[in-house]
Amino acid sequence: MTAEWLSRYIAQLSAAHMDFGNQVRDLNDSMRSRTLTRTDSNDFVTATVNGLGQVIAVDIRPSAQQYPHRVGEAATAAVASARRAAKELRSELQKPLVTGDGDNGPLEETSEAWPRIDFNAVTSSNDPEARRRLAQAVDSFNRFQEIQERRRTTVTTCKIGRGAGAIRLQGSEGEIRVEVTRNALSDLGRTRLGEQIVAAIDEAITGARSSYQRELNQLPVGDGTLGEVLQDNSDQVSG
Repeated sequence: MTAEWLSRYIAQLSAAHMDFGNQVRDLNDSMRSRTLTRTDSNDFVTATVNGLGQVIAVDIRPSAQQYPHRVGEAATAAVASARRAAKELRSELQKPLVTGDGDNGPLEETSEAWPRIDFNAVTSSNDPEARRRLAQAVDSFNRFQEIQERRRTTVTTCKIGRGAGAIRLQGSEGEIRVEVTRNALSDLGRTRLGEQIVAAIDEAITGARSSYQRELNQLPVGDGTLGEVLQDNSDQVSG
């Protein structure tokens, strides 16, 4: 990996987001208006999401009242299925934006995680300013890799109402696990419990995304930060 390659990658990353930013926003607007509904295999819980994977409703079916201890796992399955369907739909509609003419230049080399970059290995310049800017870019790149890893592995936990259970979110866009106490259904009723599950999921995702954005905002890229470069296109389908 050379200094020239790294500079081209950073420049193309920024340009790519600017070039198709409007198209992505249009797609996101369209996906927000779509809804997808999935039910767990036991017909206990139905989850509804929009095209971006945002959970907008959790309907606990009457059949679940006989099995209150299984509401959490049923909600987990229904939510995962609905979000997966949204991700598949978005991926299909997004293909023309992502692939373009099939030549992504240096971006094609980013399909797998890269190792940390050794600054001395990618520059031989004696110009102090050039070395300073490249050192900053290398540091930002290495820190970005660390942030991405934390984004994938950090678990965010939010309570469901007052003692009704908890939501556990793996990463900022990953798996959502719904844990419901045995008495939650009888104490709150189907409608209220469903609403509180949705609110807790939203709180968990918002908190995780905010934490991720704060870290990106600390990474300098050119005259701004990586957070500023990426924030306009931050709507992504949850996994």
